[in-house]
Amino acid sequence: WRIPKIGSSDYAKLDLITTALQSRVTETLIDEGLASDASIYVSGGILESQLNFTAFPGDGVSLQKLEAAMDGLIAAFGKSGLSAAELKTAVAATEKNVLNLMQGVVERAQTINIDSYYYNDPNYTLKSLEAYAKFTPADLSATGKAWLKTDDRLILTVLPAQASSDAATRDTRPSDAASAAFAFPTNMQFTLSNGIPVSYWQSGQFPMTYLGISSNQGTGSETLPGSTQLLATLLSKGSKTPNFTRALTTLGADFNVSANARQTIASGSTLSRNLEPSLALMTEALRTPLITKDEFENARANLTLEREALPEDPRALSLEIAMNAVHGATHPLGRFVTPSQVTAVKLEQVKARYAQVINPASLRVFMAGNLNVAAVKASLERTLGAWKASGARQPDVSIPTPVFGKARLLFVDRPDSPQTFIRIFTPSVGRKDANQLEYATLGTVLGGTFTSRLMSNLREDKGYTYGVGAGLIVQDNFGILNTRTAVESSVTGASIKEILAEFKLITTDGITDAETQKATQSQLSDILETVATPANIASSATVLSGEGRSFADLIAQSVALPKITTARVNAIAKNAIRLDNAIWVLIGDKKTVAPQLEGLGLPVLEDVILAK
Repeated sequence: WRIPKIGSSDYAKLDLITTALQSRVTETLIDEGLASDASIYVSGGILESQLNFTAFPGDGVSLQKLEAAMDGLIAAFGKSGLSAAELKTAVAATEKNVLNLMQGVVERAQTINIDSYYYNDPNYTLKSLEAYAKFTPADLSATGKAWLKTDDRLILTVLPAQASSDAATRDTRPSDAASAAFAFPTNMQFTLSNGIPVSYWQSGQFPMTYLGISSNQGTGSETLPGSTQLLATLLSKGSKTPNFTRALTTLGADFNVSANARQTIASGSTLSRNLEPSLALMTEALRTPLITKDEFENARANLTLEREALPEDPRALSLEIAMNAVHGATHPLGRFVTPSQVTAVKLEQVKARYAQVINPASLRVFMAGNLNVAAVKASLERTLGAWKASGARQPDVSIPTPVFGKARLLFVDRPDSPQTFIRIFTPSVGRKDANQLEYATLGTVLGGTFTSRLMSNLREDKGYTYGVGAGLIVQDNFGILNTRTAVESSVTGASIKEILAEFKLITTDGITDAETQKATQSQLSDILETVATPANIASSATVLSGEGRSFADLIAQSVALPKITTARVNAIAKNAIRLDNAIWVLIGDKKTVAPQLEGLGLPVLEDVILAK
């Protein structure tokens, strides 16, 4: 449908209408099998806009039947409009999306630029949220009837552009504002009455709050492969509260649970004004999760399919194979979960895993947002703090230091694959090594940025690949230099030859002062990105805690990086890439690639047969 231009009152109402109707679209079309995918949304324009309702028919569903169902959905809206609850949910979802967008520095700058240019008001987008909150179901019903007519769709009308004011024209780029002094946000720590430690950062100018609830038990402590991932999926489904996800959406909140080797992490965000009811729902999801037979079987089937599909993702597959080769199958970082192992997991085993993973004694909370710490603490006490611990804290997952053996070349055959994925692991140093930042700087010069040596050679000069990278995977007492790329099958050998040449050049001749400066600035930028938004603060602090670290470690790195010298980097460079202990993983067409490997000095090729 043709609808008014972006910025008009009717556009705003139609935006809310489509946000609310998306739930109906999902339930009526996708859940009922009439469509494999369907969406309804507005596409804003300066002259005019469009309201689009698109759908792909489900298996065996005719286009006529699908179109009739779509017409029926629009007709039902025209007859009864939206309920107050649907409107409330749509307003909260819109507000959350806008505020999330405005957290990022680049995104905020782009929004301010657009608002200034088109509306002569840099705060137009934020002010528009006030109008959204004032609309009533009757307002939206009237607007919907006025624009969503069956005899006025798929008609394109081009309106004349309005003359622009000379005052709004910017032929010259505005001057940069003065850079403000930077300081890491302050960590305000307290403990809830049930013993859960909390770290809170009051940060951000927009009314959003972000959190991570971390258990110190992850996949690395499980005895049954796949059980922790299945548990995380089930916890994400919420509690026995009806329409859990919709209830969160109504509050402008979201919730998800994931697991890594060290942690199981419940992540969430919410409009700050709805912090307490959002925390209540999230606590309920962790405390009384919906672990039913049907939900479990669905989660197990999906994870089984995901593991079966792993060979179709060479990047992910090569990483798991390399980690397994370095650490071994029993190491927390080296486990390789097979489809048959997932299928073997039983519901009662996942319930038993829940008791091991989710317990207030093993939880920590990391939050960031615009609220004052007293308000946050009070809301946490009435929700998460009311959950009493039922046992002792579990020991943290131990990460033993692996022993790199002789070099190996592991090959996964993908007949007729047009590309070869190459991953090379070589041993490096851990965080506790006095020269860890020098090793990291060398890795950044080698392949950590778009202008790195490997990128300049393999992409810009040779045209062998779209992208190539190298950098450190770092633990406390050991590290891995991880080099990876995907190249055309016909130039696999030539690409490896160039990679080896770059390895030799950087270890014999070292790097330049210009490269040192650029690499340290790049690393410093990455550190600052961890605290660029409240969402980043909560997420980064949560992950750092699993590694036994905090922002204090990043602060120390940010102080040390500008002091890195080229001489110090070059001093460690000579022994920085130990190919005698390298793990090579290649995934591609063996009949095309294997002959190209001759004469490159690589280890004897070992075929990898993936377990079912």
